[in-house]
Amino acid sequence: TLSDAPSHQIADVVTNRMAGFKISADSMGAVSDVLASTVTRSNTTVMELAEGFKFGAGAMSLANISFHEGAAALGVLSNAGIKGTVAGTGLRAMVIRMIKPTKKAQETLDRLGVSFTTIDKNGKQAFKSIEQIFQEFRDKKASAEDMYTIFDKIAGTPAVNLLENLDRFREMSMASTVAGGTAAYLAAEKMKTAVGLTDQIGSKLEDLGLKAYQSI
Repeated sequence: TLSDAPSHQIADVVTNRMAGFKISADSMGAVSDVLASTVTRSNTTVMELAEGFKFGAGAMSLANISFHEGAAALGVLSNAGIKGTVAGTGLRAMVIRMIKPTKKAQETLDRLGVSFTTIDKNGKQAFKSIEQIFQEFRDKKASAEDMYTIFDKIAGTPAVNLLENLDRFREMSMASTVAGGTAAYLAAEKMKTAVGLTDQIGSKLEDLGLKAYQSI
């Protein structure tokens, strides 16, 4: 199941985290599928993902990191036992280092030949995706020491985990982009064993006008 938390709590935290990524309410169905896909592929719950987004969403949004990649990153970290607040704080610190590298970090990036940004089709500087950045780190054979130099102590551990589990991250991110119907499927499965809780969640979310997120 996605979570055994009370329905009103699930609805509130999800809508709040959507706001952090500037996602409109009419995308709730897609968001619920991303969360469902991530939870079924990692050692986390919707509430732990929400807690991670609480601390990391603002920074990730500034760097134009997608909700899909943010969820996948939290999923990968959860598999390493890094969850909730700790995961979100680590990702926030990592993105801040991407936005404003220290002098030592920039020297290491230059030595490796890795850049956090690119030039978009409009000729403007834009951040690369997490997948692109860490694929470059892998291609350049960046070490754990390099990760800690670039991202510092708080963000170093999440960065090392993402580098070591890049394939898993890519798998989770890609799966969430084609996860349509995952939440509905889980809701149907949950109906078989927890009808009362499912009905409560569905009722609450319908009241919020978020039927696409029914019964999660």
